[in-house]
Amino acid sequence: VQMPNRPQNVFDPDTLYDEVDMLSMCLQNCLEIQKELQRNIIGSTAELDSAAEDNSDLQRDMLGINLNGTKIENIVLGSPAFMSNLGVGDEIIAVDGEPANEGNVAYLLSIKGNGRMPVNVTALSGGQGEPKTTTLIKVALEQMQDRHYVLQTFMDLKTCVSQLFPSTCVNFDPFSLKKEVLLSDVVEEAHQLCLKMCAADADRNHRVADNLLRMQQFCAGLIDVLRDAIQRIPNDDSIEECKHIC
Repeated sequence: VQMPNRPQNVFDPDTLYDEVDMLSMCLQNCLEIQKELQRNIIGSTAELDSAAEDNSDLQRDMLGINLNGTKIENIVLGSPAFMSNLGVGDEIIAVDGEPANEGNVAYLLSIKGNGRMPVNVTALSGGQGEPKTTTLIKVALEQMQDRHYVLQTFMDLKTCVSQLFPSTCVNFDPFSLKKEVLLSDVVEEAHQLCLKMCAADADRNHRVADNLLRMQQFCAGLIDVLRDAIQRIPNDDSIEECKHIC
């Protein structure tokens, strides 16, 4: 499964960033999330369904599972498999009740569950123990790529905010946590909400629109905090590009 080749500020835990770099990366990631949310990519399954009917060249729907034989080698961030109880190292033994082996498992996963029909995947956790059966609904590759991008950007944003604002309280709280809330807690709540929205999309959860509005409020509030922090840094050549983003 190929993930989108988009320019983004990927946080490298082995790199020592200064405050300006961190603020710039944090702001850019939040702006990227806001842009993606304006496209309503998380709740766009119905739109993609309509497009697929008109364009037979669109790539097929996906579960987001990469295999090594019958074992799950990787699960794509934001995919239907990611939102399930399947895990890396699980061994798939059946698909819709049909026994799976190294010779047919990839084929079974590709032909089952198309047309947004549920597909039942039976696996052994870590290749052992009692079998578990998980019902998945495939999504279009484009939508899975969009989800992957947003969730990865969120992970980078959480890392930056936790280091930049470890004890900063804010007065914007679209999630009604409490009167005074840590900025890092708001970011974590937004990330969890993003995951819930992805999970809810399979059954067209009616709360998607309300959740989307709160996510947009979160982005707007955090952008204001970041811009204010950048503007309060003394002027020198190293922050000109950072302030240009503002």
